[in-house]
Amino acid sequence: MSARARAKLARRLQASASSLLLGAGLLTLAVLPVAAAQVAGTARSPASGLTLDHPQAPIFVAYPDDGHRVAHPYVLLEGSVLPGTSLQLNGRPLTAGPDGLFIEWVPLQQGANLLRLTSQRGGQSWAATLRVFRQAAPARAAAPLQPLNPPRTAEVVDPDQGYGVNPVRAAWEDDAGRPVLYARAGIRAEVVAVRGDLSRVRLADGRLLWASRDTLRLLPPGTPLLLAAVAAPRWRAAGAGEWQELEFPVSARVPFQLAEQGGRLQLSIIGARPGGSWTLPAGLDLNLQAQASTLQLDLGVGRPLHGFQAFYRAGELGDTLVLRYRTAPLPGPLAGRHIVLDAGHGGSELGGAGSLRVPEKGLTLPITLRIAELLRAQGAQVTLTRADDRTVPLYSRPLLAEQRGAEVLVSIHANAIPDGKDPRSVRGIGSYFTHEQSRPLAAALQAALVAALPQAGDDGLHPAANLALTRPTSQPSVLLELGYLTDPQNLRLLMSPAGQEACAQAVAAGLGRYFALLPQ
Repeated sequence: MSARARAKLARRLQASASSLLLGAGLLTLAVLPVAAAQVAGTARSPASGLTLDHPQAPIFVAYPDDGHRVAHPYVLLEGSVLPGTSLQLNGRPLTAGPDGLFIEWVPLQQGANLLRLTSQRGGQSWAATLRVFRQAAPARAAAPLQPLNPPRTAEVVDPDQGYGVNPVRAAWEDDAGRPVLYARAGIRAEVVAVRGDLSRVRLADGRLLWASRDTLRLLPPGTPLLLAAVAAPRWRAAGAGEWQELEFPVSARVPFQLAEQGGRLQLSIIGARPGGSWTLPAGLDLNLQAQASTLQLDLGVGRPLHGFQAFYRAGELGDTLVLRYRTAPLPGPLAGRHIVLDAGHGGSELGGAGSLRVPEKGLTLPITLRIAELLRAQGAQVTLTRADDRTVPLYSRPLLAEQRGAEVLVSIHANAIPDGKDPRSVRGIGSYFTHEQSRPLAAALQAALVAALPQAGDDGLHPAANLALTRPTSQPSVLLELGYLTDPQNLRLLMSPAGQEACAQAVAAGLGRYFALLPQ
């Protein structure tokens, strides 16, 4: 998932008092699991007013885990100590902020590295030790490619998760790991080989792709791979912001690709030919090109797209391939708009490690709840994927937006850099999207956030993101990274009530401006 969410469980190192210093050696402390620490009373971070996860821990290491292995010459060390204490790493002074925050890029020697943290205040001292191993990841021997002679026809048996959710299990990828199409239940293709948990699939146009092996069922030897006959579509037209449908009767379920290009929809039906007389409904801007094994359909929609899907539907007269799409609603205020807000992570999914003892999930929720409050005050209909600290399955989030007919989906997150990258090199607010229909929404939200929080920095727009919360096509879908947990200023901003309020106000304002400036 790119550089964004290092979704690691934050481990707590409960430091001992100075009496645990044994001679010249330092006692290695146990790493406590999240549920194991018992918090006596409460304490609040001076920077935030938020309750700390483990306020009594004199030394708190949010990242890395004890025993962490990294292939890079540096590791990010982040956490916090009690306010007003000094801090040393292996006897070298480290800078800790007034709130106790420390974020250091620590050089590593090859092999095992012992990181000894000591902290003092008054007559007390504390110590904690963790081990980090610098070593290249072991080379993973590739599973052998096992050809199937002869090739076998296979059928997708995984059930569909919605119409436009596009889960990663459904992706058929090229050799570079890029998704080429998202397979639907019941489609058939030719499997020419298997490798480990992957199947090598050959499309009717000759392309070779990789599919998850357990999503396919090999049919009995000799089962033919049929060429689908596709009849002219039936069109159910609708106005701006409403779903329209094209239904193509088909004789077989074959793979297809659906993409947005220049405000038009491109549907490629692979392993298909025209069937019968093609008379198009009046007023439909549809171009057809029939190649040897593929039907290329190019559809003009007249207004900017605001959601599109393709799927197979079973009926009494056989299967149809359904192409659904809607154009942007008319401009206007937020009143009546249906918006789905997703507070990233939650429950057992902590998200990024929080050096000030509040993980990502504890930052995204209050901001999201406040955005919902602001939108509802303006008459918007808001659906939350979670309203409290609970675990929500990843694909349940975009599926909820699709099922509720949301006009937009906005997911709230906080970013973090990966291992091996200098934490001083990246900071700021970023907006991620996959499809061009989502660009105007991402641009409106990014502009509003950067204007309201210039001190946070501008990490820009990130198009073509391959993320579960941006791949959905049923509505414009944007994932916001409101700052980097690995940047001290960004983290403190996200921890502060004033920063959280500014983020919420900016997102609400950006949504308002987006809907107000939709085309007539």
